[in-house]
Amino acid sequence: DWLRQHVHPGDPLALRFDLQTAPETNLERALRPERANSSEAQSRQSIWNEVVQAVSGGPWLVHNGSTKIDGAEEGFNLKSFVDTRHPRTALGVCGDGEILLVTVDGRQPQSRGVTLKELAEVMAQLGAVEAINLDGGGSTTMWISGGYVNAPSDGAPRAVADALLVYANPTGQAGPSLAGTPDPSQQGPPNPPPISLQAGESVPIPAPSTVSAPGTVWGTLEGTAFVDQAGTLTAIHSGSGTAIASHSGAMLRIPFVVNPGPPAALHVSLGPAPNNPPDRSRLHISVVDRYGNGTPDVRVTVTVRSGTPDASQVLTGPNGRADVEIVWDRAQGAVQVTAGALSAHLQR
Repeated sequence: DWLRQHVHPGDPLALRFDLQTAPETNLERALRPERANSSEAQSRQSIWNEVVQAVSGGPWLVHNGSTKIDGAEEGFNLKSFVDTRHPRTALGVCGDGEILLVTVDGRQPQSRGVTLKELAEVMAQLGAVEAINLDGGGSTTMWISGGYVNAPSDGAPRAVADALLVYANPTGQAGPSLAGTPDPSQQGPPNPPPISLQAGESVPIPAPSTVSAPGTVWGTLEGTAFVDQAGTLTAIHSGSGTAIASHSGAMLRIPFVVNPGPPAALHVSLGPAPNNPPDRSRLHISVVDRYGNGTPDVRVTVTVRSGTPDASQVLTGPNGRADVEIVWDRAQGAVQVTAGALSAHLQR
């Protein structure tokens, strides 16, 4: 409430963070015995004086070259978080100082996610001698060279307030020519026809041979689908999008359209009719594929006991939904809805 009264769009803000080092825990002493001496402990406070940016995470995954997950000690729920497969994000350091930024997709048919034990094993296999878990779940997102190279589990990138950014100076080396769809703001050849696929399908993206040049990064502009680094597109969410291939500042754009799969589930519910008359109800119908995408143009049959529907057959709209109004003869009644082999029953 105070912010709404005193801060307005466009007002400059100054943020202050007062960070203090907490006393070293027994776990920290066990993990870093070299820091247990008094001189080291005294220097811990001065470390924060030099911090310009910081990122938090946990639990540990790899320490001193061995997997070590301290989820229980740090208060993470073992059953729902540590030992359950989720999308994950991790940060690691190799013995030669190389930094590893790793994301693992999850909650999707093409990738179920990993437990923290499995994530620790991945980081160790990649060469990490130190690694820590960062914010995962629907926040697991990786963006490289102008596009998303993973498929966030929410179906689109989540609106989060923070990110870990890595910048690099341009090499100045000329890359291969990526002939294809240009930046819409630039003049050039017309857009190629979109790739069409059904939700759940994986299809190779037709592209010039130059796209296979070393250093090319595949991804999507919207983060609603997944393109592996061999150029194969996998999508489970219906709608349109853009696959991209980037190299040395050049970008090839390939539009695609994901169509819903065949009907897999029928959902129905009764709600009030407009103006809420006591003898009328609005029947809400939804037909979706196995991924929850609305399935259009599905013929639905409605049978009512102790009432009359305004239509006994309807087609679902573009979002897979349809509504039928029912006038009831009695206070109690029933509705039977069928769509092909799918059926649902409601009691009033």
